[in-house]
Amino acid sequence: MPQHRTAVIMTALQVESRAVLDHLDYQRPGRSRVQARTGTFAGDHGTWRVSLLEVGVGNIAAAGECQRIIAEHRPEVALFVGIAGGLNDLHHGDVVVGESVVHYERGKEIRFGFRPRIRQHSSSERLIRHARTVAANAAWQVFVKGALDGEPRAMVAQIASGGKVLASRQSSSFRRLRKYCSEAVAVDMESYGFLHGVHASDHRCHALPIRGVSDLLVGKNPEADMHWQPKAARNAAAFAFAFLQSLPEFGDRTDDHHVAQGEVHQMDQMSSWQRNTFNLKRNRKLQIGNGNVMH
Repeated sequence: MPQHRTAVIMTALQVESRAVLDHLDYQRPGRSRVQARTGTFAGDHGTWRVSLLEVGVGNIAAAGECQRIIAEHRPEVALFVGIAGGLNDLHHGDVVVGESVVHYERGKEIRFGFRPRIRQHSSSERLIRHARTVAANAAWQVFVKGALDGEPRAMVAQIASGGKVLASRQSSSFRRLRKYCSEAVAVDMESYGFLHGVHASDHRCHALPIRGVSDLLVGKNPEADMHWQPKAARNAAAFAFAFLQSLPEFGDRTDDHHVAQGEVHQMDQMSSWQRNTFNLKRNRKLQIGNGNVMH
C-alpha cells in the first residue's frame, strides 16, 4: 500500500473552501503554479494527500483550472465540492452526488423558440457505486463540522449546470431546464466544466461532483445565502470526506465490462434524440481510443 493516496478537491467559493479545510490536517499554503493548498486526511485504506484549489465561479473557469491542477498533481481522485440550487423534492442541506451532469443552456435560439443541444458528461462509475453505498445510510452525517441542522439526505442523481444563477422558478431559464433536463435534481455553475476538464486531461483519474443544497430557487436573497450556504457547504464537505475515508484502492486497469455497464446506465437517462447523439459520439470515441475519466 502506498504511503499516501492523492486527491484534488476543487471549489468555487470561499465558503466551500473553508468547509473542506476543516477536514484537513497539516495544511500547507499553496506555492505551486496553480496555487493549490494541501493537507492530509486519514482514510481506512491509507492517508490521503489532498490538494484544494478554489477556481471561482463558472464552468469555463472550472474546466481550465481542473486541467491544470490534474496535470500538476496527477491524482487518483478528483472531486468538486460545493453548493447548488435544489430542484424537485429536495430540502436545504441535502447533498446531491452527480452521477452525470448536463449543460442545459447549450442550444440555438430560433424564431419561435429554442432548439436544445444538450451536452452531458458522466462521473466515474466506480465512484458512483461507492457514493451510493455512503449515501445509503446517515453515517456520513458524523463528519459534519458544527451543529447538524435537521436530517439532511444524500442521493446520487443527475445535476444540471449552466452559466446563470437561477433565483426564480418563473424564469425562462428554469422552464427550459425543466423541459429539457427533467431528471436533474440540482443545478449549479461548475460541475459540467469540472467533468469536461477531467475528460480533456491527459491524466486518467476518477472524478465526481458533490453538492450541498443551499437554496430552492425561491426566496433567494443575501440573508438566506448567509444562513444556508455555510451549512450546505459543510454537508457537502462532510459527505466528501466520509466518501474518501472508506474509498477502497483501485487497480491500474479499467474494467471494460464496467465501462459498458456505465454507458448503458447513462443511456437510460437520455431521451431518444440524446441517445442517438450519444451513440454517434461513442462510436467515434471507440475509433480514436478511450476517454480520460476512469470508470
